[in-house]
Amino acid sequence: RRPAGLAGPHPVCIDGPNRVWFRPDGSNLEVTVGAVRSYREPVSDPEAFPETADPEFLELTRQRIARRFPAVGFARVQGGWAGVVTTSPDGKPVIDRHPEVEGLYFFTADNGTSFKTAPAIGRALAEWAALGRPQYVDISPFRASRFAEGRPLVGEHEYTGEEGPGRQVPNSGLWT
Repeated sequence: RRPAGLAGPHPVCIDGPNRVWFRPDGSNLEVTVGAVRSYREPVSDPEAFPETADPEFLELTRQRIARRFPAVGFARVQGGWAGVVTTSPDGKPVIDRHPEVEGLYFFTADNGTSFKTAPAIGRALAEWAALGRPQYVDISPFRASRFAEGRPLVGEHEYTGEEGPGRQVPNSGLWT
């Protein structure tokens, strides 16, 4: 819940070094906060993963967000959930066609951040299926074979802040 006395808009932010994100939410502009427990902690059974945020992690999240948005660090928690987010080894989506099944194109390993690029991705896949290749945008950097080639996609300014360029991101992470 938004702390008393904190009025007006507040930023939408992905804070990689502190592994939190936050945004306004709802008619009263409550604050929705997300946090990453680990980018490197594999999950053996996603179906058995707890769906509630544990109190110790909520306290750690409170401390992390207070580094960027101090007033929210003391806000009342109204609820929480936990889950598993699957990604590719480099944390970027895979957009490709199946090497053995003619006409099968796929977009996978996205953890939800590609909603902003979905129109271009959809157009590229439609062009590929209808015209034989994407024409509007080059999607070849997102090919599935990049991992076998040893060419993961690593941006100059990654969100994690934990590891520099060239780091290896696991295929799953824990979010609450």
